[in-house]
Amino acid sequence: MSTAIALAQTADSVSVPAKPQLLADDTTAETVTSRMAEQGGRISVMSAEGDIFDIIAGRYSGKPNMGVFLKGHAGDRLKVDRQTREEYIEHPALTMGLCVQPQVLDDIGRQDGFKGRGLLGRFLYSVPESLVGRRKIEPDPIPEQVMETYRRHVLDLTLFLAEWTDPALIQLTPEAVAALKAFQARVEPMLEARGGIMGQIGDWGGKLVGATARMAALLHLAEHLTKGHTVPVAEATMRDAIALAEYFISHSLAAFDSMGADRIVERARTVLEVLHAHGWREVSKRDLMVKLSRSEFRTANDLDPVLALLEDHGYVRAQAVQRTGGRGRPPSPRYLIHPRLTDPTA
Repeated sequence: MSTAIALAQTADSVSVPAKPQLLADDTTAETVTSRMAEQGGRISVMSAEGDIFDIIAGRYSGKPNMGVFLKGHAGDRLKVDRQTREEYIEHPALTMGLCVQPQVLDDIGRQDGFKGRGLLGRFLYSVPESLVGRRKIEPDPIPEQVMETYRRHVLDLTLFLAEWTDPALIQLTPEAVAALKAFQARVEPMLEARGGIMGQIGDWGGKLVGATARMAALLHLAEHLTKGHTVPVAEATMRDAIALAEYFISHSLAAFDSMGADRIVERARTVLEVLHAHGWREVSKRDLMVKLSRSEFRTANDLDPVLALLEDHGYVRAQAVQRTGGRGRPPSPRYLIHPRLTDPTA
């Protein structure tokens, strides 16, 4: 009897680890949290579809649930209290890799709460040109040596990092730090709300330098594999990461344009269509308001930031207001319209 009791006590003290899992696909926010807790605070969501955005928006719950996706990117403490269990993750790490159709980008921009909560600002976007109609019917196969090297390196990194329980600190060389700071100095003016190339996607652009440092760390680990934590990141690696960041700037601008995530940009597109349709060379703000939908432009003030954006990009140019005297209503501001808007050969 004493032996049975001892064995039972031993069995109760044994903790059976969860089956190792690296990837999750069509899953809810609650399931992602549970899988992450089981896997030591780390999990990835990889999918060739965009269903995860519908799930985040509340397909099953009826309301948006993006806490785990926001905290999993930032590494902020995650604590969930449920009736059946309590889950606590000190340093959550969630990786997401999605390959979606262009239509998904249009749908994402219409989801309530995505931009306001900063979810869209956490992705790095690539919007490649479609090759349909120019595709190679029999593409060259990937060389065996390349496949084997890739497979071996991924396995080595996975198995090595799986043993870590505490985060490893990756150092930068002084030259790499200087390169990152110089890049940050170039990025900052781009974030100006008016005139900056990323002024309309400031939420995304404000995270770009941090994302660049992350990419440098990943490139560094891929180069050094199991020794990455013992060697500082070189300047050349940081410059490679900066080159990737510059690529992502142009593609993110295209992605956010497709998503219509910025209301001013969306309204500017409407105004351009009206200007093109009427073929004006010059127009007053009052006459332009007459042609615009009041559901989109309720007051003349709604038109001001749109005209400012179009002026920044050279589509229109404000004319000085000429007063004719008297005490009546002041004349409406007038704008010259770039001739190529209506005549591409001008």
